Amino acid sequence: MLGKLLKYDFRSMWKQFSVIWPAALILAFINRFTVFGIHNPGGSVFGEWMGVVSMGLFGGVCFTMVILSAVFVLTRFYKGLLGDEGYLMHTLPVTRTSQFFTHFLSGFGLLTAGNLLIFLLSALAMMPSGSVDWAALGLWLLVTELLELFFLSLGTLCAMATGWLLAIPVLYGAANCIVLLVCVVVQFLQRWFYFGFESTTFPMAVIWLTPIARLSTAVCGYADVLVPREGEEVYLRVLPEGGMTSLLVYTIVGLALLALGWLLYRRRPSEAAGDAIAFRWLRPIVRWTVGLCGGLGLGPVSYTHLTLPTKLEV
Repeated sequence: MLGKLLKYDFRSMWKQFSVIWPAALILAFINRFTVFGIHNPGGSVFGEWMGVVSMGLFGGVCFTMVILSAVFVLTRFYKGLLGDEGYLMHTLPVTRTSQFFTHFLSGFGLLTAGNLLIFLLSALAMMPSGSVDWAALGLWLLVTELLELFFLSLGTLCAMATGWLLAIPVLYGAANCIVLLVCVVVQFLQRWFYFGFESTTFPMAVIWLTPIARLSTAVCGYADVLVPREGEEVYLRVLPEGGMTSLLVYTIVGLALLALGWLLYRRRPSEAAGDAIAFRWLRPIVRWTVGLCGGLGLGPVSYTHLTLPTKLEV
């Protein structure tokens, strides 16, 4: 039964992206021959115009893919686990564990398939130069897979905590940056009430509890180093010191979040579909968290708005 569920999920996902993926590949192939027209001062106006148009179309397709992916993930979770399709799944001789990991593995497998395709296309693009940097490609693939594992696990946990479709992106965004935003508000208040207080940095605990902030510096902030290659010195982008350690820590946390999401799904009531918070014991925590953050942030925002000049002084 698990194999049949995986086959069903993969077939459903492939139908959603069977048009946008080939379009992105075709436009990327066109950009390979037209992008040089933008940076070539001696080129024709038509070549420069074609380069701008192809780059614009490719950017539009990539942006569309991001939006469709977000919408697809949300609707997939809602229909497969929280909506009418979820009720149907509960009537089948399939355990909740099979349903949970079927959806997760199919989604993660589709992401992995896209990453492998990028890996192979990048290797093909390097072959005309005479050398393929397999180590760099392998490092990129490993980092991308681990990042997707963490953020997909975090999104899965958020989806298990709610039964309302629109609450999923709200919880996901809050889980990524709520600690940093609270720290910003607290530091803003400290500047008012503590004479001489100034702070332009954040404690390391706040950075670690804000995945986007930590990973953007520890993993995404590449360092350029000069390395000899075929008699010339070329730039090679490597991970900063401690980047892989941070990534492994978040990977372990992601696995823990995935296990927590699985436990929540096993215990969540089926009639919670449509509720903003699926568990009664979680509602007071969310209520007090929203009240505390809103109360702290409303004061500085109101003060800043009310003290702004109402008209320009000449």
